[in-house]
Amino acid sequence: MSDSPAAIHPRAFRIYYALVVLAAAAFFILATPAAGPPRLVALGVVLALMVLSEARPVPLPSGGYATGSAVLDLASIIILGPVWTAWVDLASTVVVQGVILRRPLVRVTHNVAIFALTSFAAGYAFLAAGGQVGALAFPRHIVPLLVCGGVYFLCNSALVSTVLGLTAGPGPWRIWQRNFLQGILHHLSFVALGTLVAVVYFSAGPWGLVLVGIPFLVARHSFGVYMEIRADLKDFVRALSEVLEEVDPYTRH
Repeated sequence: MSDSPAAIHPRAFRIYYALVVLAAAAFFILATPAAGPPRLVALGVVLALMVLSEARPVPLPSGGYATGSAVLDLASIIILGPVWTAWVDLASTVVVQGVILRRPLVRVTHNVAIFALTSFAAGYAFLAAGGQVGALAFPRHIVPLLVCGGVYFLCNSALVSTVLGLTAGPGPWRIWQRNFLQGILHHLSFVALGTLVAVVYFSAGPWGLVLVGIPFLVARHSFGVYMEIRADLKDFVRALSEVLEEVDPYTRH
């Protein structure tokens, strides 16, 4: 997600923006009628946790930000299915970014679109791999869970890197390397956490989601601390190189 509204590649950005918004709208229109009724209590708890997570985003080293909402998205895909997970993403993004943080409409619309597309893609990949909404059985669902988590990570990281590359630079691939590749194990650990949330829900019901809320927020905080340490280290190396260049002119390039 970009925090810069000005595009350095305006034409490419407009094309990209139109494609993701139209694709998300098409998925909502076509998929919602066949989704069936949601589990309202679970939907409400997931939405509340999602709002808490989105309210304190973690800045990424090369721009944009991240939250721990991937854990909730993955659990919600298993519990509610991809369609209602996408609707939860829409509602939480509008509440946090549109109402609380008052970000520009163009940015809120974009983030709603990429969040929804990520949930749709991961959810339907989960189903295509043999997963089942509303049930979780081991070891039968291990492969669907891995597919779901992999598609979620690739889709989300690709969309975020693309928009940052078009609005702030450098290129999307370089941004993906800086923001996601170096911490890929940390990002992919959300798959295990999301699965754990779903297991707790199926064992304890909606109250299980409340119980995992505290460790979930702690995990989100640890991710934020990790990113802060990376950013501080990056700033330290930059400052050290500047000092060395001032002291020893032979180190200049």
